[in-house]
This record gives sequence, structure tokens and C-alpha cells, in this order.
Amino acid sequence: MDTSPSYEEPCSEPTLDGEQEILLKLLEDNSTPYAKAASALYFRRIFTTDLPSDTSNPRKYARLVELLLSIISNDTHPSDTRVNAAWAITNMACMSETINHLIVDKGGIEVLMSGVISGTGEFRIQCIWAMGNIAADCGSCKEKCRNTGLVTVLARLLSQRVHTDLSDLKNIVWCVMNLLRGGIRNGTVPISTIEMLVRSLFTLSKKYDVWMELAKDCLWSLASIADDMHQGTQIDVVLNEPGLIDLAFEILDSQYVDLHHGALRILGNIITGNDMQTAAVVAHPRFYDILCRSISYQSRSDVRREAAWMCSNIAASSQDHMDLLFLDWNIFAMLLDGVRSSEKKLRKVVPTHVQMNWPITAQRHTSCHAPIRTHLMHVRACKIE
Repeated sequence: MDTSPSYEEPCSEPTLDGEQEILLKLLEDNSTPYAKAASALYFRRIFTTDLPSDTSNPRKYARLVELLLSIISNDTHPSDTRVNAAWAITNMACMSETINHLIVDKGGIEVLMSGVISGTGEFRIQCIWAMGNIAADCGSCKEKCRNTGLVTVLARLLSQRVHTDLSDLKNIVWCVMNLLRGGIRNGTVPISTIEMLVRSLFTLSKKYDVWMELAKDCLWSLASIADDMHQGTQIDVVLNEPGLIDLAFEILDSQYVDLHHGALRILGNIITGNDMQTAAVVAHPRFYDILCRSISYQSRSDVRREAAWMCSNIAASSQDHMDLLFLDWNIFAMLLDGVRSSEKKLRKVVPTHVQMNWPITAQRHTSCHAPIRTHLMHVRACKIE
């Protein structure tokens, strides 16, 4: 993706409109520290409450981005001024993809990364927040943020417990989640970093009954780490963390339903690994009951889809693992209901290999219930859209 359009073409209109143009001038080098502080606070607040909709032409914001980044990178400015400048950039990164790419093209990732490394306290956290917003924009921006070594820096901050306040931890983990979203398959994150992250995220997840929102982001970050079906090295890191799999099942047995999807995704991604990795999940004493409940209509639709996806991956695994799905009529019946469901997303996660493999497996079970045999006659007629 080309993120380097020209922002310097002559424009007959002012860079910004009205009072924003006046406040912009207060950020210039010839302004006093007090003027810059007031202007940085102004832009932080204006972009917090009133994000502009006319962001299709980023040229009008180019000078503002340059001046804000200049303040962030200059440690002679007061800490509050730098925090507010970073906060303004954080909010601007939410405006649109165009503005986000403007920030990147003006050196925003490098400036913010410097703030993460050399900064402290609220200033560092604000730079992390801004990087999280940039990484969330698109795959290209996420890759650029990863390539700075940011994931390793954040892993060390968590491991060394440099920041312990809940709000700080939420920002760090949220940034980690955005950086890892979609999995890591190109070796841009060292395995030693992955090991540090897994330990820290697991430790924080254990406080799920107190810090539920933080635990939710931790679970999704762990799920992204476990998204490693081709190599399986990261799956092993997750499996080798003592108590982590038990915690996922504990959360799935808890009343905190907002955490169930993330916990189930961790298990589902592990199941996509090799047979030994799959066995580590399906052999758990709570697996079958959790799967039955998750795929039932008593669960939320996102959890049902996740459970159906897990079944489809088990169906593509070894015959012994697939046989586990025939311990009870219920899972088979609920999956067939899913194939016929009016919920399009649910139908899509019960792929063809489930329909192809299950009849073969069912025929191996001499104790197969009559209802299963009846439904098998209709399996091939169940079309996946």
C-alpha cells in the first residue's frame, strides 16, 4: 500500500480554519513555552470531542502534525506539553486512514517509539496509546510498528512491572493486542519476547474477576499468539505456561460471559496445531462439557460460531480426536442445526469437511443413535453458503 501521497502541493485555502489556524501558529518555534502548552492542550481537547469529518484532504493537517511531533520529540518541553501533543496525535490517528498515514509519513512512528523508549510515566503511556491507534489502522501500519521492536519493549514493561496502575496496563495491553491481531507468522517478534508476553498476559488474566476489561484484551492477545498452526512454536509457548489452559477453562465456566469468546479462541487456535497440541485441549476433563454448552443455543452467537469452528478443526484432525465428538448425540445434532441455521455466519463456520468426515466416523460407531443415522441421510443436502 502506498502511504506516501504528496502533502505539500500548493493550496489556496488556509491550513486550518478559524480559531484552529490561530492556535496552530502558537505551536511554531517562535512561540513561548506557555503558548505552545496552551495550543497543545487545545488540540488535544478539540480532537477528543469533535473529530472533523473533512479528512479526505490531509494537507490542511500536515503542518499541525509536524509541529505536534516536533514537541513530542523535544525533551526540553514541559512534560504536560509533550503529553498533550502526544494525546492530540493519538486522537488524530482515529480520524481516518488518510490522516493516520499522514502521521506515519511525517515520521510519527519513529517519534512516538522514541517516546516509548526514553519517556516515563504518563508521557510514555500516551505514546504507547498513539502507537496502538496507528497499528490498528491497517496491516501496513501494524507491520511498521512491529518492525520498530515495540512488541519487545512492551513485553519488558509488563514483565518488569514498570507500570502497575490499571489504566496504564490497559493501554499497554491494548497496544499489544492491536500489534498481534491476526497472528504473527513472519518472525518479526522474537520467541523470547513471545515467552515474556505469555507469562505477563497470563498473570494479568488471572485477575479477570477484578479487572475484566483488561483480562479480555489479555485473552485476545494470547489467542493471537496461539494463532500459529503452520509452525506451532508459539502454540507450544502457550501450552508450556503452567496453568494457562486450566485458566481458559475456568473462565469458560465462570459467569463472565464477555470473556468466553476470547478464552474459547485460545483453545480453538491451539486445536489447529499438530495432533499433540490438539490433544492437550480435547483431553482436558472440562473440554466436552464446555464444547456442548458453547455450541448450544444458550450461548451467545459469537461463542456458538467459535465452538462450531473448533468442531470443524477437530473434524480435520486425527480420527481419535474426531471420535470425541460422537460421545453424545447433542454436539452432532447442534452442528447439523447450525448447518441449517438462518444465521449466515454460523453456517459459514461449519465447512464441508465436517459434512464429509462425520458420516464416515459415525459409521464406525456401532452404538450410533438412530437419530444420527437419520440425519446423516440429509447431511449432503446441507449447503454451506
